[in-house]
Amino acid sequence: DPKDLTLQLDMTVCTLSFQDTESGDAQNIPDPISFHPWSGTLKIPDNIPEKSGRVFTGWNTEEDGSGTAYAPGATITLDSPPLALRGLLGERTDIVSLYGRGKGERSGLEQVLDLSAALWTVTTGLRPNKDKHVSGRLELLNVDPLAGARFYKEYGRENDGQSPYSPFDVACDVLLKTRGGELMDLVERIAQKSLEIALPRGASGRGKARRYELVFRETISAMRQAQKVIPEMREAAIGQRRPSEHGIAELKRLMAGTLLKGLERRQESRRGEIYVRAWGEDLGRLVGEFVDILVDDLYLGRAGGSFARFLRLENSLANGIYYYTDRHLREVCNEYNQQKVTRKENGQQTDE
Repeated sequence: DPKDLTLQLDMTVCTLSFQDTESGDAQNIPDPISFHPWSGTLKIPDNIPEKSGRVFTGWNTEEDGSGTAYAPGATITLDSPPLALRGLLGERTDIVSLYGRGKGERSGLEQVLDLSAALWTVTTGLRPNKDKHVSGRLELLNVDPLAGARFYKEYGRENDGQSPYSPFDVACDVLLKTRGGELMDLVERIAQKSLEIALPRGASGRGKARRYELVFRETISAMRQAQKVIPEMREAAIGQRRPSEHGIAELKRLMAGTLLKGLERRQESRRGEIYVRAWGEDLGRLVGEFVDILVDDLYLGRAGGSFARFLRLENSLANGIYYYTDRHLREVCNEYNQQKVTRKENGQQTDE
């Protein structure tokens, strides 16, 4: 309802001060300037500081001269979002111009408005859904790049496994495209490889999350088991150090073996939450590739070889896998069914 919508501008007053950080005895230092973050431009005073035995070369935002340099009389464009909105852009704040844009890109202001609308849409579609809960979800967005996937999964949990309606799904997509970055790219690779190995039985109802995330979760479980039985891996985890190449190779071998056995048992029973779509050598190859992604790109890459940091990423990654799977499962199943028809025509083995 438009009459209930209030737009509050951030009128925070900031101060720009000038200092001689070397000794503090320079003369003709400009007085501090007060300004609003969104006031357009700010002119640096023309004053040229004077100091015996020194030649003034300009102002810098860092004491060691490694920051942004400004000459006396220079004009600064104040295009950074105010504090109330900076959190929406997170780490991108320092590189996003509020008004300017690159070719084919949305301006910072447009991105802020997109994210504000996305958060509002997510809040109205989840419980609790009061206006005051927008800030809580904004806080979550600032600490979890895959918060959009978490909101998406939360909707399914609250609605017996149903996929979100539009524009709720679009709002989650906006949050992930803006904040997901490299982590979401990694999630997509994990989810794609998981779907090459096995497909969930059903895309709705209770247990949907378990079916979608099963291959990933069982691989993490296999990694936990392997880490406990490999002395070097235990020592590396306790000492917070990166394991050797030999230790990593042994970890991968045990992980792949455990996962492969579990998948083969499911294949033989033809029951369970998933049906395994690969067979024989193809299954072994895919399992190896899946383990490589989790160990090389996630454990050693993203988590820097820290097992504790790796485990802290598990639930967030699982949310991303849920999101990707739900958005792409129909397409993947259609492709698989077509491949199955082709395999039957060629006399090759299938899961039937």
